Amino acid sequence: MGAVRLCEKQLGWTGGDGSQHQWEGKDLQSAEWHSSCGLEYGLLKLRFKPKEIVRFANFAIGDLGKIKEHLESCFKVKLTEVQPSVKGWSWGDMELNQDSSHLSAGENVIMEVDTVKLNQVELAVAGCWSSATRHSLLCGRSRVLG
Repeated sequence: MGAVRLCEKQLGWTGGDGSQHQWEGKDLQSAEWHSSCGLEYGLLKLRFKPKEIVRFANFAIGDLGKIKEHLESCFKVKLTEVQPSVKGWSWGDMELNQDSSHLSAGENVIMEVDTVKLNQVELAVAGCWSSATRHSLLCGRSRVLG
C-alpha cells in the first residue's frame, strides 16, 4: 500500500515502507484508466519519458473525474479509459512494441506486460513453432491461439 500525490508540476508516491518516488509532470506522455480492480476500483497507468511505466491500483471509481481533470489541466495529458476483457477467452491478438506487450480481444485488454520485464518468450501458434511465427512476433503483431 502507499499514497499517490498529484501536484501542479510533479507526481509522487510514498510506499507503505516509507520509500518515496517522484516524477516530473513534463515527462508524462500518456495516462490510462483500467477498470480492472473490482467493481469499485480502478488502476491508473502512467507512461513517462524516456521509457518508464508506473501503475497505481485501488483508486475509487469516484476519483476518475478528478484525476482526469488534473492530468488535463496541469500536464496536458488526456486520460484514456481502457476496458478489460471479461469473456474468459484464451485467445486474442498480440501486439509487441518498444515498451509493452498487449494481448487483447477486440478493443478489450486481456493481458499487458512491460517489455523490459520480458526475458525469454516462446510461443506456439496453432500448435507449431516456425521462424515465420518468430519473425512476426519480433516485428510486432501476431495472432495467438490457446
